[in-house]
Amino acid sequence: MVGLCKLHFPLYCCQCVGGNRFVVAGGGGAAKTGVKNCMQLLEIGKTRGKYMGTTLEQLDTGLHAVMNMSVVPVATGCKCHQDISTEDKYLVALGTGNSCQIFTIKEEKRKSSGAPQSGG
Repeated sequence: MVGLCKLHFPLYCCQCVGGNRFVVAGGGGAAKTGVKNCMQLLEIGKTRGKYMGTTLEQLDTGLHAVMNMSVVPVATGCKCHQDISTEDKYLVALGTGNSCQIFTIKEEKRKSSGAPQSGG
């Protein structure tokens, strides 16, 4: 087994979005220990013969760790909400504390900027 990246928070949720991208989430909760509560979008890629995980996006979830999550693809022509656009590819529902937050992930082409960095 090979480590692809290191996360700096307890991981409670992980789901694949596409072939080489993952949404991960978790955190240290409300105890003010310095461990962040967040969701990250990671991409796994090969650079110089090694596979590495890179953090593409990170969302701070405040005082609450993400304890459960669901990620679903957005169907073409989805009219489930007025803010859903044709650029949105996934809906992400995050369970934090006593609430559920819903976000979208857009598919964007990444510019090549050299070697991926270890996510964190």
